[in-house]
Parts: sequence; C-alpha cells; structure tokens
Amino acid sequence: MLFMLPGTFAYTRLGHAGREALSGGKGLIRNSLIALALLAAVAFLPRLVRKIRE
Repeated sequence: MLFMLPGTFAYTRLGHAGREALSGGKGLIRNSLIALALLAAVAFLPRLVRKIRE
C-alpha cells in the first residue's frame, strides 16, 4: 500500500489539473506542470530504487 501512494497522488493531481482546465480556473499551467512532474517522478522512481539497490 505504501508504494502505491506516489502513483495515487500523481493521478489525483492530474485529475485536479484536468478539472481546472475544463472549468478555466486559475493556475492551469502550474497545476498541469505539477501533475506532469509527479507522473514523471512516479515513472522514474523504480529505476532509481533499482540503481540504489545495486
């Protein structure tokens, strides 16, 4: 459950950014960039853990 937390947080943030985009809310670019950065971090995390273990 602990290792699912980063992905859950990233996808929740991405959903929030999408909702803001559809409603035309403030901070659209900032929220989108945060969501994309979190998704990139989640994608890179397994490689980092594997490299640390070696």
